[in-house]
Amino acid sequence: MYTDEKLVPSRRFQGFNHDWEQREFGEITTTYSGGTPFVGKDEFYAGNIPFIRSSEINSNTTELSISEKGLQNSSAKIVNVGDILYALYGATSGEVGISQIQGAINQAILAIKPNQMYDSQFIMQLLRRKKQNILDKYLQGGQGNLSGNIIKSLKLMFPEFNEQKKIGEFFENLDNLIASQQRKLNKTKAMKSAYLSEMFPAVGDRKPKRRFAGFTDDWEQCKIGDFSKDTYGGGTPKTSVKEYWNGDIPWIQSSDLYEHQFTIKTPTKRITKDGIINSSTKLIPANSIAIVTRVGVGKLAFIPYDYATSQDFLSLSKLKINEWFGVYSLYHKLQSQLDAVQGTSIKGITKEELLNKSILIPLSKIEQKKIGEFFVNLDTLITSQQQKLVKLQNMKKAYLNEMFI
Repeated sequence: MYTDEKLVPSRRFQGFNHDWEQREFGEITTTYSGGTPFVGKDEFYAGNIPFIRSSEINSNTTELSISEKGLQNSSAKIVNVGDILYALYGATSGEVGISQIQGAINQAILAIKPNQMYDSQFIMQLLRRKKQNILDKYLQGGQGNLSGNIIKSLKLMFPEFNEQKKIGEFFENLDNLIASQQRKLNKTKAMKSAYLSEMFPAVGDRKPKRRFAGFTDDWEQCKIGDFSKDTYGGGTPKTSVKEYWNGDIPWIQSSDLYEHQFTIKTPTKRITKDGIINSSTKLIPANSIAIVTRVGVGKLAFIPYDYATSQDFLSLSKLKINEWFGVYSLYHKLQSQLDAVQGTSIKGITKEELLNKSILIPLSKIEQKKIGEFFVNLDTLITSQQQKLVKLQNMKKAYLNEMFI
């Protein structure tokens, strides 16, 4: 930790030992905002100048472009690759990045060009480090907007230029690692999505597009209710009765399930046997599929231990098909139906509606097992990649706290 007497961060590169010094931001940078061409003039748009909006400050593409005429007839301003872009308005307030393209900016972005002996990467990372402090001070309650004058008035601590460069390069490399890991994760998720659509039959088909060698038979229609011998609902023990809570039985809520993943988070709550006896929830045997049927419809998980759930679930137990195949086939069915009615306000699905839905399955237990194992391996890879990404992100947060004042 630093003190007022010794103005240094807690972690530094070797060879640097001078105190950092306070500077007013407006004195060490040149800043300007842009504007928006009149939207009623078609000739101002669809040109060859990328039009960067605040949600795009870290992107190498833009949704809109403007023409030279649009630029000349508005207060839009040009920024270059390497300029710092700071979001002033709306949901992205306080976000900051280095421009990846030459383009024009609107009034919601502040362009920042450092003076000599001040490093862009260092300044960008410093502003990221200070984001929450700035929002808390100037946007109390999340109301209002930041302004160029607010940013220029900031008093921030800077080391000498060579130390700025070292710190800037360190975080640039770390950002590149994070971006690379995010791309890898996105690619694997996209691959899984493609395989889900190819390895389960499309509407009207009896066979999937892609199969393991040796399997050629048509898949057979089956009701979800035929998947399992037993079904279980859920409930909530009285929260006011201490004897019902903090027991040994995991009590699953919708928030304990991931989106698009079928393993479960560590349950946040546990109940006792008395909690089960004195409520509508049930003790559900291990190796069952828990499906959210109320808020969060479409989330589901395979749960390998005994558990209970809230009333938002229906659980399928003593499955007649391969457990993991069942998870992915149910997911594919529910998601394809949700996608078909996207934009509507689906609040839930009844037990009867869910159990009466028809689904196609291969009769071969071996094919079911192969499909299930294939997707389990993909999900294991996705989980591993996510964990690496989170580790890098947490590492960056720690370094931001330790390497800046």
